[in-house]
Amino acid sequence: MESSEEKSAIDQLIKGNLDGLDWLVREYYHRAVRTAWLILQDSQAAEDVVQEAFIQAGHKIHQLRGSSFAPWFLKSVVNRALSLTRKRARFVPLDSHDTFEDEAPASSMDQTSPSIEENLISAENSLQIAQIINRLTPRQRAILVRKYYLGFSEKELVEEYGRPLSTIKYWLFAARQKLKLLLENHDVSENGRVERQ
Repeated sequence: MESSEEKSAIDQLIKGNLDGLDWLVREYYHRAVRTAWLILQDSQAAEDVVQEAFIQAGHKIHQLRGSSFAPWFLKSVVNRALSLTRKRARFVPLDSHDTFEDEAPASSMDQTSPSIEENLISAENSLQIAQIINRLTPRQRAILVRKYYLGFSEKELVEEYGRPLSTIKYWLFAARQKLKLLLENHDVSENGRVERQ
């Protein structure tokens, strides 16, 4: 559902007033960065993708017809993140190794916890979960992000990918199965920590 502020911002942007883009950035920036990060697993790259997507949105806002800004914009973010993963796959650095040192963007850890210990456990679990998610293929990460983070229905996924429902269901099933298999190699202890078995 489009708010009156969002409609006003879009109208301003269509008329060439960049103040409209400012409101859209404030409203959707953190969600977009988190979406890109879930696919890329790289904070800086996620922020770059989102900045490029906002610039493109500013130039192509006239193409937004009859739908709200968020799905239209987040589709662009996901597509840019997937494009970047394909580009990265073509170029493997000579010093490439299988480590996962990037953290989730700071905005994803804005939660307040009652104790430092709980914060540390939460940060450690987030990093371990990110490492597990990073072992999925970019397409698997993208479909899971669209379904479970952005809340796309199966019908919306069919429209998004231009594939039959059976293909979408299979992709979701395969991604969930791989994630389940990866998670089975980890255990959650009584204190809430994710530990490798």
